[in-house]
Amino acid sequence: MRRVFSISSTVGLAFLLAIVCSAFVAYHYLFDLNPTVARVCAESLVLIAVTSHPRVAALIPPRGRLLLWALAFGYWLVGARDVADRIAVGLWGLFLVGTAHWGSGRLGAADLVLLWLAAVIPANLLPAVLPLVIPLHAGIHMGDGLAYAFCETADGKRLYATIPGCDSIEEDYAHCGDGVVAEFDPASLTRVATHRFFSPTYYGRLEMLLCLDDEVLVTVHGAVHDGRRLGMAVLSFSPTSPERFDPVYAAETGATLAYDAAHDAVLYSGEFDSRVVRYDRHTKRTDESRSPELRNDWIHPIALAPLAGSQSLDTRSIHPGRNRIYVTQWMQGRYAHAIDLTTLKVVARYDVGAGGALGLAVDPERDRLFVSSLWGLDVFDLTTDRLVARKRLGLGNRPVIVDAARNRLYVSSTVEGKVRVLDRDTLAVIGEIPVGIGSRFAELSRDGSRFFASSVAAHYWWNADGLAPSH
Repeated sequence: MRRVFSISSTVGLAFLLAIVCSAFVAYHYLFDLNPTVARVCAESLVLIAVTSHPRVAALIPPRGRLLLWALAFGYWLVGARDVADRIAVGLWGLFLVGTAHWGSGRLGAADLVLLWLAAVIPANLLPAVLPLVIPLHAGIHMGDGLAYAFCETADGKRLYATIPGCDSIEEDYAHCGDGVVAEFDPASLTRVATHRFFSPTYYGRLEMLLCLDDEVLVTVHGAVHDGRRLGMAVLSFSPTSPERFDPVYAAETGATLAYDAAHDAVLYSGEFDSRVVRYDRHTKRTDESRSPELRNDWIHPIALAPLAGSQSLDTRSIHPGRNRIYVTQWMQGRYAHAIDLTTLKVVARYDVGAGGALGLAVDPERDRLFVSSLWGLDVFDLTTDRLVARKRLGLGNRPVIVDAARNRLYVSSTVEGKVRVLDRDTLAVIGEIPVGIGSRFAELSRDGSRFFASSVAAHYWWNADGLAPSH
């Protein structure tokens, strides 16, 4: 009987271990979604392994080990760039001490190591979630809920934000039907209007925004119109008469969009195909890039459907001096391309080693291309088209915002929940805003004085001068 119980217990422990290890593999990206905390976790576990070795323990007295750990955590706390990371590092230290003391005599060494490894994931998530409960970023509250994107009209009289009202796309009106476009007074930054466009026959998830001189464009993901599933669409409304809107300004495209001011044209991309479409606002003509280089065949991992590409573009990815727009492959892709704005032909290709590029931007004055990927930032010199820098950031990085007046770059990281401030020339991180998990497309006001960003819980603004030390 004891033998049967012993065997069943061993099998149970092995099964549990298999589940834990499988979870580690499935969610491996959560082990280092926050580079600062991940580094501290890794270095502290290595330090434990070294100082616990019998020969090392015999050489260093207990007080010496205590001093070593105090110096290590002091170094890690100073190295953390924001208060959310410092809290996570401090709690990680307390967790190691507490579990080491509690586990002594209760857990074997292997069990204790497994416990520490499992705790690396919540340690990485803590700095992303903590700001949702306790604002640690000094931002001024504009409203509750995720603001997916912002845009300001050219006359400076209106500021808009998309409030999707839902976390993802589902096939029902109630799920995303509460989505609105919020309008703010740019001077006071108080909400002055709430624009609702959805009905039981027209709905989707409100995402990107583009403010033009006479209309505002909004992308609608998972759009349904009069019973027709469009997948992607763009709605248009008048800033002076929002009740007059066109729900299908563009249909079956519009995952991202950009405005080419030199040609008065709007460009759209497809999230599940290789399409890059241009609409000439003067001639009312629509053209599509036919360059075969944009095609990238892949299989949807859930629907198992064959797809031809996944493109992302942005107004910031237009280089007026070179007459190009830069687009990047998002899902299952690894390349960014330069498209001539006159011919719509691909004229250059860039290998984005990180893959999964979420967006891109250009710095015309520096002649640089910034490609934001899931894990970091690739920087290309456009005079030579060569990669000049690759920088590790958080998880899920959005397009770079160039602040030429302050010589800075801003990069929002969705899963890590931070906005990083980088030096425009050296790419060194000079500041961090722990806004909280879910941050999407941040924005710098047209006059450069204010910065807007959001978490899944609320949206905020900051005085741009105070985001990083002047240098």
